[in-house]
Amino acid sequence: MQGVYKLTNTVASVLAAKTLAYITTHATKPIEIYRVSITAQNEDTAEQIFAEFNRISSLGTPTATTVTPKPTEESSSAYGGVAKTNVTASEPTYDAITEAIAIGGCNKLGGWEYVPLPEERPIVAANDNVGIRLIDALSATTNLTVEIVFREIG
Repeated sequence: MQGVYKLTNTVASVLAAKTLAYITTHATKPIEIYRVSITAQNEDTAEQIFAEFNRISSLGTPTATTVTPKPTEESSSAYGGVAKTNVTASEPTYDAITEAIAIGGCNKLGGWEYVPLPEERPIVAANDNVGIRLIDALSATTNLTVEIVFREIG
């Protein structure tokens, strides 16, 4: 489908609670979220993780790696917003945890995933920010792969 993108990146040696990825939408184009996931590839030690996908109330100027979300259909235009992964300094401020789009715990061996029903898919406004983060620190460093699939509207 035209306008559908996948942001994916592996964040190495995660230990602390932190933002794994965030998206800043285009100035005039909102996005619709299709799926968000965190997986621990090449991992064999079970551990509970607690994560949230939430709107960012104040982005600030985090230090992070810029990534380019890839279109899922050839000939789609490039994504018009900005995507970053692995925030290492100046964490964004999120909306209250009680207002999170998705929140939950899971065993990292199974992975954390949010796949809303079509009628429940959140729309993130134009010129807004949304992110996926670990709420609690991990007991041992782990490489985590984060993925967000979304559609740019307009």
